[in-house]
Amino acid sequence: MKALVTGATGFIGAAVARALAAAGQDVRVLIRPDSDLRNLEGLKVEQVHGDLRDRDSLRRALTGCAQLYHVAAHYALW
Repeated sequence: MKALVTGATGFIGAAVARALAAAGQDVRVLIRPDSDLRNLEGLKVEQVHGDLRDRDSLRRALTGCAQLYHVAAHYALW
């Protein structure tokens, strides 16, 4: 079973992706082209480029996935 994780380049999203991979799941992560990938170092996941604001890229990322873990967030500190 394949799972898509959004927000996997962040602290919590990377932890979710690692836990899924450790449990034997096939993991795909949605990343923006300019994402900092340090939180994914050493993690065997399939990376797909896209953006949550782009419906078509989200559809492509979800193709073949049975689960979605939506951990992405947009936040701004005043």
